[in-house]
Amino acid sequence: MTFLRLALAAALVASLSIVACSSATAAGGSCTKSGDCAGNVCMLSADFPSGYCTQACTLGVASTCPSGSVCVDDASGAPAGSGIKSVCYQSCKVNADCGNGYACKEKAGQLVCKM
Repeated sequence: MTFLRLALAAALVASLSIVACSSATAAGGSCTKSGDCAGNVCMLSADFPSGYCTQACTLGVASTCPSGSVCVDDASGAPAGSGIKSVCYQSCKVNADCGNGYACKEKAGQLVCKM
């Protein structure tokens, strides 16, 4: 019986860990600090007044951004001293694809959610 209780407790802890890891915000979501974001970068600036979750990426390498986002040569608002030059922006086709007051606009040849 003790073994069964230990096994159930271990399973519960493992499932809670998975939930905690998956709660980070995806590209384009609002944030107040980098730890809020799945990609560990929260851009805060006049361009991103609600914060903008993103991650660093490599231009021309689509696999460096998560699904639903594109790599753009712009890191305005990235944390100072991070060395980040390109970031993933949430991709869109129409304004309704964007949230947090952002609109679907062209940036570096891509349609992305931004102010």
